[in-house]
Amino acid sequence: MSKRNRSRVLGLLVVGLLGTVVHAQTITAPPCPGYNPVNNTNLACEIATAIRSGAGQGGSLSSLPAALAAQVSNLPISTAVSGTGITFVNGIPTFSTESLGTILTQRGDTLGRHRLFFSFNYQRYGFGSVDGIRFKNFDGVNITTFAGIGTSSFVTQNRIDLTVDQFTFLGTFGITSRTDIALIVPFSTVNLTTTSSGSQFNFDTKGNPVSSSQLGAINLAGSKSGPGDVTVSLKQNVVKTENKISLAVGSEFRVPTGDEINYLGTGAYGIKPYVVVSHTGKRFTPNFNFGYQWNSKSSLYFDPISGDHLNLPASLYYTGGMDVKLTKRLTMVGEFLGQYVINGPRIVLAKVPVGSTTFTSVSTTDANGKQLTSSYAVDNAGVGFKINPFGGLLISVGAQFKLDDAGLRAKWVPLVGASYRF
Repeated sequence: MSKRNRSRVLGLLVVGLLGTVVHAQTITAPPCPGYNPVNNTNLACEIATAIRSGAGQGGSLSSLPAALAAQVSNLPISTAVSGTGITFVNGIPTFSTESLGTILTQRGDTLGRHRLFFSFNYQRYGFGSVDGIRFKNFDGVNITTFAGIGTSSFVTQNRIDLTVDQFTFLGTFGITSRTDIALIVPFSTVNLTTTSSGSQFNFDTKGNPVSSSQLGAINLAGSKSGPGDVTVSLKQNVVKTENKISLAVGSEFRVPTGDEINYLGTGAYGIKPYVVVSHTGKRFTPNFNFGYQWNSKSSLYFDPISGDHLNLPASLYYTGGMDVKLTKRLTMVGEFLGQYVINGPRIVLAKVPVGSTTFTSVSTTDANGKQLTSSYAVDNAGVGFKINPFGGLLISVGAQFKLDDAGLRAKWVPLVGASYRF
């Protein structure tokens, strides 16, 4: 072969190699959002890193960060601003005949023209499972194939500890007697610890065992604090009858101001139109809330094959409650908080054979690497009390309890808050 021909062949090989690399970069998704192989410190990549690039037969937990962040950043917060049982006569707080209001759900009433309402609430979430799979037993199998050599199977025993301390500031202003505007600013501290150990099994191309070894234990821990996604809400009372039935419509607009790769935000814009119906009685006040949450694309949620960013799943919200006036300074509250996630990412358990033994493994994709999705409900019950020690000050104490296992779940969540109406 002449020198000129050798140069042409070499050039074609280089071009072909570069084309292959570019193509691989185009279609291959990273193992987790914000992945940095040199300095991988974000919480969204901690689990995949600790359990050796993710569990599952293909080593994929690509949608786990999206499943976690979407729910961590949309935790129920105290938004009740109307129906506080306190009116103002010449600027002086005065008790009305109604109860002190709800905690996590809304009434159809509004705050009142040029009135101000401020609240500060704290909730602690100790998450123990996702889609019914306990974080204490988050075991997996990762199988890697080497062309012409064989396979290596990593069988891991994993534990995840995830807690969120959430502080929420809410400020509401009555633009008119029937129109409220509110600003909701969350601040969270997220603590995540992942522990992993296990074994590696090597097989030749015919599936015959070659060697095995114990994997060194990995313990990764991270903690991040900061503001979350800010939400602006506009609420309009459209019906208020003489028999004290109120109907309101509104919408919430969420801005992705939180750090999504550390579970402080969603990384997506969100719009949630809603409608509220309530009836104010002398002692019992029921309410019903319905809403639809739409979300934009997020860097946390991507196609595990193409790497394209996807919209976080939409949700239907169906909540309601009853507040009961015990005394003029004490109200008991019972609430139901329902969310129906539409085609959200799911995590499942699968039986994976490794040699002659079958192990249980968590995964977010099917055998072809396609994302597993389905619709599911996330339902909680809430109970609490509202106390008025003096003036326009209200103290809220309560807790949520899970009613099912789908999604990211904590068995119970305590809440304490303080608010003041001016």
